[in-house]
Amino acid sequence: KFVKPDEPYWYSPWGKGRPGWHIECSAMAMKYLGESFDIHGGGEDNIFPHHENEIAQSEAATGKQFVKYWMHVKHILINGQKMSKSLGNFITARDAVSKYGPVLVRFFMLNTHYRKQLDFNEADILTTKEKLEKILDAFILLKQSIDEGASVKADQNDVKRLRDAFETQKVKIEDAMNDDFNIPLAITELLEMIKEINKFVDKYSAVDQKVASEIYGFFEKFYRVLLGDLLDRYLKKYEENKGIVKILIEQRSSARARKDFATSDAIRAGLKANGIILEDEKSGTRWKIDVNALK
Repeated sequence: KFVKPDEPYWYSPWGKGRPGWHIECSAMAMKYLGESFDIHGGGEDNIFPHHENEIAQSEAATGKQFVKYWMHVKHILINGQKMSKSLGNFITARDAVSKYGPVLVRFFMLNTHYRKQLDFNEADILTTKEKLEKILDAFILLKQSIDEGASVKADQNDVKRLRDAFETQKVKIEDAMNDDFNIPLAITELLEMIKEINKFVDKYSAVDQKVASEIYGFFEKFYRVLLGDLLDRYLKKYEENKGIVKILIEQRSSARARKDFATSDAIRAGLKANGIILEDEKSGTRWKIDVNALK
């Protein structure tokens, strides 16, 4: 490349110059990866002319295939527009995690297939949060049924229906994952399974310990795909709080029975401040962990 004023340069038969962007990448790639290697990545805007030039000059120099597979990524969209500093719609990963929390950001990204362009927008994030809450609520519900040794006198037809739904959805989830890592579809199938769990719980207030254990084992395995070590944080918070939360729920129930609503509200507010949400239902009070509390 012809040298500009104040740039470093080297002498060549054609005058003073310096390596251009394309030759720099070819030189670095061949130095560290060899004259031919398997995978080269980059943004979609690098396809032409940059990567075409890399191929042309590298293969002209060596006579070998430069790269076997090219992987190009699209740019993130913000509310349907390309993210850029010039448009003022720029958000960093650090900012997103600070605003929405790591669990929600990770789960939001998983709701778009890796072959599709990601549109980062508030409406979809809030919808994703609702999905995430349903998924984590079901996880805790099963864990509580196991820990508390729930024994439910349920109609065996309902138990069979729940087990059959689990086996059906389990296969659908695995098929989705085997179909080019179609995690968005797998999440949809998981939510269908959770609908069946919630129907059962609405009728019987809990899931029998044995049935809950069968479902929980698969859920934990799949949840680790979705959340990674963030699931461990969730479980840790559950284990750290389950004893005291049980006591406080009992105290709150007593306070409500004697119409001491000030104490009842104070217990609820105190737990909420610590990332624990109480939900009063006909069958009693359930509790769950606030997604926003997981930082």
